[in-house]
Amino acid sequence: GAPLKVFAANLYFCVAFALSAWAANLALMRWPPPGTQRSSLSEYASSPSDGRWLALLSGVVCAIGNAAQFVGGDMAGFASADLVQAFPIVGTVWGVACLGEFRKASSRVYVLLAAMYGAFLSAVALLAWSVR
Repeated sequence: GAPLKVFAANLYFCVAFALSAWAANLALMRWPPPGTQRSSLSEYASSPSDGRWLALLSGVVCAIGNAAQFVGGDMAGFASADLVQAFPIVGTVWGVACLGEFRKASSRVYVLLAAMYGAFLSAVALLAWSVR
């Protein structure tokens, strides 16, 4: 048959991930780790939703990043698109900007963070330059 198109592969991946995450969450509600309370879907739906919007936003950001990864893989080749995955960078940006992580860290930690961001940006620039 014809090869799988990029958007179809992304759709299959997202559906499979969503179904497996849903199943895992329901299983953890039914059989929680030791030392935690058992929960149910109705308890989850009726509980206060303090952090649900942030969780939804992070899911949307992850989905956009995943779609961009697939499109970038189609344009530049999947091996080169995998070189510059942004998940660790996005995680540290959220940690520094929103959660206050590294607030009392030493200057060595800030130098390492800056070096990580610089290396990531240079990898993206080199990848974009090589595709041109």
